[in-house]
Amino acid sequence: MSIRPGGQREPLLYDPKGYFVITIEPEQKEILLRHYLPDHTPAHEMRGRGATSMLLGLLREGLVTQLSHAGYLGEELAKAQTALQFGLRYDQDRPLRPREIPAVAEGTKTTASAPPKIPAVPVLTLKQLGETVPGTLVDLFFSVTDLPREQVLGGVFLLPDETGTNQAFPRTSQRLEVEWGPTSKLIMGGADDLVVGALLRVVGKFDQNNLVHGEQLVVLTRVAKVLGQRLEER
Repeated sequence: MSIRPGGQREPLLYDPKGYFVITIEPEQKEILLRHYLPDHTPAHEMRGRGATSMLLGLLREGLVTQLSHAGYLGEELAKAQTALQFGLRYDQDRPLRPREIPAVAEGTKTTASAPPKIPAVPVLTLKQLGETVPGTLVDLFFSVTDLPREQVLGGVFLLPDETGTNQAFPRTSQRLEVEWGPTSKLIMGGADDLVVGALLRVVGKFDQNNLVHGEQLVVLTRVAKVLGQRLEER
């Protein structure tokens, strides 16, 4: 019996087991997959060269519980495998693109290098934010309230979740702006998720006028919520 393609695609919901960040390492010809718990704690790491075997490993370990999540991971791992095979650039949730090769002087040897890693820094409190000097790398939670300029998000600083689960963040009145662009790493979402009402964890360089140059943006809108402003912050 033949069946026809097509149908309604169910929206991707966040798996209670956590989420995955996928990158490639062209020098080693490997796919690197990192698993994070729902509270964003690093949990597991897997290296491989084949999309099928890596997905089967995740299913074997019980790290994927939703069919929509398994389908998404299979698609992304297949893209990563294709990028390794054909020398393409892979960025999770984005189309494959040719790798950018910088021009070099004739006779100069070049070696491929992995993208720079963002160092871990403590999450800021409101008091620490007020003491931060321009040029400092910061890690903070942020609620988008407006879009003042192209590729700039306006909003307010959120206090860290006191329970440690990173699922509920008290609002403050402290205004911030976050600048993002093609080099910003987006996790658990894409550019379409950077809208009014979004809840983000932002890592980037703090600048004057309470502007953060976003290097990494984790979209938490569908897994966390913003609480009302605390009395001591009013």
